[in-house]
Amino acid sequence: MLEKKLISFEIDRSSLERALHLLKRVGNILINIELLEEDCDGPEISLCLNNVTIHQVLDILMAKVKHKYYWQQFEASSVVSIIPSEKREDRTYLPNLIVKSFQYEDITPLSCMKRLLRDKLSK
Repeated sequence: MLEKKLISFEIDRSSLERALHLLKRVGNILINIELLEEDCDGPEISLCLNNVTIHQVLDILMAKVKHKYYWQQFEASSVVSIIPSEKREDRTYLPNLIVKSFQYEDITPLSCMKRLLRDKLSK
């Protein structure tokens, strides 16, 4: 999925969020973005890329924001997550949790996540 070639990818004075929304649309991929509050309006990014993969565009975008964010694709998912670099080692941050086993029955997804967090963080 991330090795899909894009004929072109162009943005002009765009925020990271707007650039990623364009990449979602032209790359036909799912991207989850967690922006820091101070980055909601900037910095402005301009790019004019030809014949690049989605993977390359993601790497270039992260470099443009001075690696303040990183991206990852979870093995069992086709979703790309954009995460603040400061959370990379945070073991209480949900995407960083490693769950060896987990089982609940007859529960809503939201309640399930709340229990998972409560159980994991209480250890």
